[in-house]
Amino acid sequence: MADTEIPTFERAKATLAIIEPMIAHEFAQIGNRMTWLTISQSFLFAAYATVATDPSRMQVTSITLTTKMLLLLIPFVGLVFSAVVAFSVYAAKSVLEKLIAVRGEMILQINKCTSENDAAFLLPLVGGKRQRNPGELSWTVFLGDLPVFVLPWAMVVMWLAAVAVRLI
Repeated sequence: MADTEIPTFERAKATLAIIEPMIAHEFAQIGNRMTWLTISQSFLFAAYATVATDPSRMQVTSITLTTKMLLLLIPFVGLVFSAVVAFSVYAAKSVLEKLIAVRGEMILQINKCTSENDAAFLLPLVGGKRQRNPGELSWTVFLGDLPVFVLPWAMVVMWLAAVAVRLI
C-alpha cells in the first residue's frame, strides 16, 4: 500500500460524511415542497369554496364575470402548483436514489471492515434499494413514499373534478 492511499474503511467513512448531508438536504427539499403544496392548496381551496358557494355573487352582473373567471382560474392555479410539486419531488427522489445507493455501498464497505468482535457496531442498511436482505422493510420505504407521490396527483384530480362540476 502506498503512503498516500487511504484505507477502504477511512475512505468509506469520509464518503459517508459527505453523502449524509446531501441526503438530508434532498429530504428537506421534499419536505419543504410538500409543506408548500399543502399550504398553497388549503388557501386555494378556501378561496374556491368562498367564491363557489356564495349565491349573492352571481346576482350582480358586474361581479358575475369576475366570479366565473375565478371559478376557472383558482383550479387552474391549483393544478399547476400540484403538478410542479409532483415533478420537483420526482426529481429529488431520483437524486436521492443515487445518493442512497452510494451510502449503501459505503455502509457495506464499513461493515466488511468491522471485525467479528464488533458485530454490535454494524451499520444497518435501511431505506432505498437495499443491498442485503431484499424485501426486509421494503414496505416501509413504499409506505413512506406514498404521500409524496399520491398527494400532488390527488390534488390534480380534485381540481379537475371542481372544474368538471362547474362546466357541467
